[in-house]
Amino acid sequence: QLTERMADEIKKNGGEIILKKKIELKSLLGKYDTVLSTLPERNGKVKYLDAHVMLLELKRQFLPDIYWLNILDRRFPFLVVGEHTNFVPPANFGGSHLVYVGNYLPQGHRLFSLSSNEVWEKFYPWLIFWAKR
Repeated sequence: QLTERMADEIKKNGGEIILKKKIELKSLLGKYDTVLSTLPERNGKVKYLDAHVMLLELKRQFLPDIYWLNILDRRFPFLVVGEHTNFVPPANFGGSHLVYVGNYLPQGHRLFSLSSNEVWEKFYPWLIFWAKR
């Protein structure tokens, strides 16, 4: 809904949204006042991190009253836990509680090569540790 409203506002104000089309940004210069690209330019100058995410669908709340939790303890195998349904009500997801467990890692990190079950086995003990606090 939010993205649809944003798109409506952009179009209402004379903007154009281009999706799923290969575009050379240089070709847009001079044609538009502003160009917003959400894609990283992988030119070797900037070291980008990729998102590694495990999404949990739970029957009950996991992080009461917390939407986003940054974890700075390097012993944890992930650095963020976010309970999306503490921001958007579970009713929007059939009553399920959605929990995001993630990392931002360099390309080729070993976690990207693990199966879903292997990631679960690695993350589970730390999630239980947090849930018992």
